[in-house]
Amino acid sequence: MDRRAFIRTGMVVPVAFAAALSVACRAPAPTMRSTSTSNAAPTVGQVAPTVAPVVGPGAGAPTFVMQHPVLLLDDLVGRTSSQLASSDVEAWLATRAEAERAEIVKLNATMAEHGFSDRRDPRVFTSGNASFYVLGNVDGRNACAPFWVNGKQEALVEGPAILGLTAMARDWTSPGGVAPAQGLVPVGTLHRDKGAEFGVSFPYPYVYKTAVGQVSLNYQIGSGYPNGFITVSAERDGGGELFARQGYVLKEG
Repeated sequence: MDRRAFIRTGMVVPVAFAAALSVACRAPAPTMRSTSTSNAAPTVGQVAPTVAPVVGPGAGAPTFVMQHPVLLLDDLVGRTSSQLASSDVEAWLATRAEAERAEIVKLNATMAEHGFSDRRDPRVFTSGNASFYVLGNVDGRNACAPFWVNGKQEALVEGPAILGLTAMARDWTSPGGVAPAQGLVPVGTLHRDKGAEFGVSFPYPYVYKTAVGQVSLNYQIGSGYPNGFITVSAERDGGGELFARQGYVLKEG
């Protein structure tokens, strides 16, 4: 059985049970670190992000055929030349320091409470100092990938964001000599809401720190786009150099 056939083998759950679960990845978000402003009052120790404008993906934007985020993460792994750290999360956990292992177990338990208990792909991957894996939601549509850097949880990347990163990775041409892993793999969080799911627009662009700068994702459900669209921008630290920017019209597979 090839790895994609293995990953496609999902969980069967009663529809009523799945519908009752929250599909957003509700584990606590890292502190926002940004200089953006808005009219909303920020939480203490945070700076409020700018509300996401509902702007179309642009004329001639390519169509991206949607797949389950677990499959998309598998695609992203290959396109960013990420490495297999372990074929099983539990085996990988046994290699972690006690404090780190406790934090990972705690996060996974919290996510499971919100339906993220589908471990059809149990592998763990690494890219530089980042280690990550994916947990599917029992609704059969959403997923969340936690990214751990040097033993600390630095990013939670949900389904729409996984889709956007994969779409950009497919089009990446290593602008400015920047490899896809350097420009797209999250190693920190600058802007992120408490959770995200397909069918619900981002309240503001989600921005993740990368090895060379940041990557911004803006997923919106707008008029004329029944499945929504997502705009992805990758830039160097300080916003001085934009590597790539592309909007994608989403289409059900």
